[in-house]
Amino acid sequence: MNKKILAIIATGLLVLFIGCIGEERPTAEQVRDRSLSAMEKAETYAVDTDISILMGGTETGMMSAQEMEMSIQGSGEINKKNKRMHMETTMSMFGMTMNMDQYIIGDIQYIEVPMFGWVKNKTPIDVWATQSESDLMRDAESKLLEDETVDGRDCYVLEMKPDAEKIFNVIGRQMGSMPTITPEDLESIEDIKLKGWIAKGDYRVMRMLIDLQMKRENATMNMNMTVRFYDYGKPMEIILPEEAENAENMESLMEGMTPSE
Repeated sequence: MNKKILAIIATGLLVLFIGCIGEERPTAEQVRDRSLSAMEKAETYAVDTDISILMGGTETGMMSAQEMEMSIQGSGEINKKNKRMHMETTMSMFGMTMNMDQYIIGDIQYIEVPMFGWVKNKTPIDVWATQSESDLMRDAESKLLEDETVDGRDCYVLEMKPDAEKIFNVIGRQMGSMPTITPEDLESIEDIKLKGWIAKGDYRVMRMLIDLQMKRENATMNMNMTVRFYDYGKPMEIILPEEAENAENMESLMEGMTPSE
């Protein structure tokens, strides 16, 4: 081979090698914060969720069931720019399955409840300020693990310690309601972990995994939640069904169900 060609190839390889050496791997905090910034800029995306909950014992509050297993699967679209969300959820427990349709338009939540039809309620928190599961990463203690691939994308993998109350709010949105969290519930948490797969390049979240273990006296709860993010930037026209426009106010419905003295 011509010596001139060999010299050009060698020079090119040397430049590539030096470039690779000079590219520093970001810290866990940098990956976390860049991902939060990227998710704040994401105007539309879709999510798939899979939640499994195993509860045992007899207690009150969040841990009130005896030997109960629950699973929740959902898929939805989020349009942050227009403040619209649509989520279809299937909940299974005690051998029964319930399908639920949910919309959030601005600050109003619409839910199609079996046997009652459509009901509406003002969201108790600003879901558009903290509407994404990715907000769980904010200020969380983070550790960078080995890289992995998700949906064909090379990803950084973060292991984090999230805020427990945010976790319950995320679960509540999947179930169509915001749970009442007591100090005792928070104190009963034995372990809580958050794992995030962050795409290299644009730092968008590709997948999140949440593990939560709670124990108080003889009551226990173990929860596992996986969220997949995809279809970033795709057009998402979310329109409230006509039948939901005349939804009954949830407060009025609950008052009607309360026995009079």
